[in-house]
Amino acid sequence: MAASAGRRRPLLINLIHEVDLMSHFFGDVASVSAISSNAMRGFEVEDTAAAILRFEDGGLASLTVSDAAVGPWAWDLSAGENIQRFPAHPVQSHFFAGSEGGLSLPDLTYWSHKGEKSWTQTLDRKTLAIEPEDPYGAQIRHFGAVIAGRAEPLVSGIEAAKNLATIDAIRRAAESGRETQVEAISARPANSEHGA
Repeated sequence: MAASAGRRRPLLINLIHEVDLMSHFFGDVASVSAISSNAMRGFEVEDTAAAILRFEDGGLASLTVSDAAVGPWAWDLSAGENIQRFPAHPVQSHFFAGSEGGLSLPDLTYWSHKGEKSWTQTLDRKTLAIEPEDPYGAQIRHFGAVIAGRAEPLVSGIEAAKNLATIDAIRRAAESGRETQVEAISARPANSEHGA
């Protein structure tokens, strides 16, 4: 472990999950702006970063990540998915707001207008229902089904490549200090030189 200290990138290890979630909810990311710092730990890679994502439809999102900050506002420390490893704190880790409503995670509280959209009216609040399930067990079962040919991957290779391209753009934006375009990723035609 000591040999790899300072080489693990929170962007690639942690923030990529948030990028995947945002892309799932809001579509492809067109460009990003970002800043990062390694001031807390002094490693060669960042320990803290913030990014603004611009989606192809014009929507915006802000994301932060830190391996050097104290607080329970992270999925692993609030969701209770892996209670043997991480304690579950009763806080929210994700907030999404759009023109029709807002959602917080992991509590799945959905906020919306009852009628007329107005800042002076009380918002309607409801908790979305889910069937509790061990996510790690579900992932392994799904992986087995994909291997056996009984299911298609929930996240395609193209989607994964787009997420990696977004993380790379965040890294480049943090290094340059400029808004950076995300590399366009698309499926190759089946008859391409390199196959599908």
